[in-house]
Amino acid sequence: MKKLKQKIIIACLLSMPIITNAQFNIIGTIGRTQNLSPNITGIGIGFFPTVPSLNARLHVNNFLLGAPAGPLNGFLFRTDGSNAVVNQWQLFTGATNLTTTEKFKLFVPSNDSIVIIQSTRSSLILADNKTQISVTELKTMQEQIVLLMQQIALLQKQLEELKK
Repeated sequence: MKKLKQKIIIACLLSMPIITNAQFNIIGTIGRTQNLSPNITGIGIGFFPTVPSLNARLHVNNFLLGAPAGPLNGFLFRTDGSNAVVNQWQLFTGATNLTTTEKFKLFVPSNDSIVIIQSTRSSLILADNKTQISVTELKTMQEQIVLLMQQIALLQKQLEELKK
């Protein structure tokens, strides 16, 4: 009787249609989304009441998670890296994933503490809702300030000579 129950349970389980979709495939040491339908189109961390409320490929939403009172309070995104290598975030764009080119990077050189913001294809423009200025304009302004400071020093020297 016990064997009959086991056979019935196994037969029922085998006859059930089962669909599984792997979230990530492992290729060597790299995890990637599957190349089959349905594919992952975005990853949300936090509370998203509907699929359309996910607003980016990677979206972190701290609302409705509860405010942690400890070290996580207000910290939504962080990356940690070894000081022995360059740590960088990059932005690539292109017509296809095979034709992308790097447009921007933010990085810290290895064994250094400086932070570099770099436009790798064109001008870097810093802008807010009132002003926009390119790095080229900033460099020109800096050169003009240096010239003005030299002129002021010369005028001060001439003034001192006139006082004598």
